[in-house]
Amino acid sequence: MIARMLRLSLSLICLVLSVTVCHADDGADPLQALRNAAGKNDPEAQYSLAIEILRFCRPTKEQQDEAIRWLRAAADRPGGSQPVAKAQLRLARFYDAGTYTGKDTDEALRWYRRAADNLVVEAMVRLAEVHLAKKGAPSPDSAAGVEWLQKAAHVGSPEAETWLGVLYAHGGAVPRDYGESRKWFLRSAPTMLNWSCWPNNWPRRRFGNCLPAEYLGTFFAEGLGTPQNDDAARLWFEAASRKYSPYSDYSLGMMYEHGKGVPADIAKALVHYRASAQRNFGLAQYQLGLAYLRGDGVPADQIEALKWFALAIGQPLMAISLPGQGSRNRESNTERNREPLDFRGKLNAAAYDDAFSKAVELSRTLDPQQLAKVDASIRAFELRYFEGPGHPPPAPPCRPHR
Repeated sequence: MIARMLRLSLSLICLVLSVTVCHADDGADPLQALRNAAGKNDPEAQYSLAIEILRFCRPTKEQQDEAIRWLRAAADRPGGSQPVAKAQLRLARFYDAGTYTGKDTDEALRWYRRAADNLVVEAMVRLAEVHLAKKGAPSPDSAAGVEWLQKAAHVGSPEAETWLGVLYAHGGAVPRDYGESRKWFLRSAPTMLNWSCWPNNWPRRRFGNCLPAEYLGTFFAEGLGTPQNDDAARLWFEAASRKYSPYSDYSLGMMYEHGKGVPADIAKALVHYRASAQRNFGLAQYQLGLAYLRGDGVPADQIEALKWFALAIGQPLMAISLPGQGSRNRESNTERNREPLDFRGKLNAAAYDDAFSKAVELSRTLDPQQLAKVDASIRAFELRYFEGPGHPPPAPPCRPHR
């Protein structure tokens, strides 16, 4: 009891002292210490001062200009110290987006290059993005983009390693080379798999966190650039499946359904199909629709079958039930020239036509009450899928003006 009273007394004393100190400092400039150090040409203080000024809630134009001046002071000097490189990257971002400085692509690229010369990976990747933006035949620009990616990859960027893997898998900026692609994916996959793949959780990346493992599983399953090996394919698909990869769950479902590298087991196949379908993967939704229509591994259920067919083709029930309406949107829901490594889950034309015709037939078979159940089930699915977790964390609160 006495110990509790002593702790309470000490807490009250600390509270009184903190309030007293805060009131005594009300008129002081909270950034004065940083200003003093920045005025002595300390790049760390100059960078920190600029960032703290921009943290004010709705900084004025004068405050924005002051922050940019301090950033320039920190960035515009020789050497590759951390504060200098951070300031260069920050300036590049501002000019790139037009924040505080007005948009100036040439100035942004100049600062990105200076930051990249100081081994800032984000700057290297952004320069690669600029040079690889144009599609088509290889060009000097694309060669420069690949060079920046290679520099970032050798510094240890899993994003750059993954991007190189994608480029070599598909060809264009570089010759198609599945062996070289596999090499880069093997480098990036262990790091990328440290994060969840669906939703693509923070930190957000250009490519899904499971993409390298998905490619590797496909390479081994189809014998692309390596001898065909179902066991290796299954291991990569399982690693990505544990991180919520819809493509990998669909691929595992296919392996278990057809007994490819594993004993045929329709129950296990449906577990993986359902996990993939719940994450809006159209090919898995189509397979579930077939299973419920035929009663294959599950009790036959026309309502569930129509629900999954409708989700797979991305059509509302009204478009399905009106002849000629749904087929107009087929091209937006299929891939006309699908690569063997397309992971978006879109149906090919034959599968789309089959799913659509089966959905039309079911919609004419079910009564209005049953159709209402299908519609409610589709809406509930879309609500869960589109409003689920996976958003980046909120920005830190801004600093109030004194």
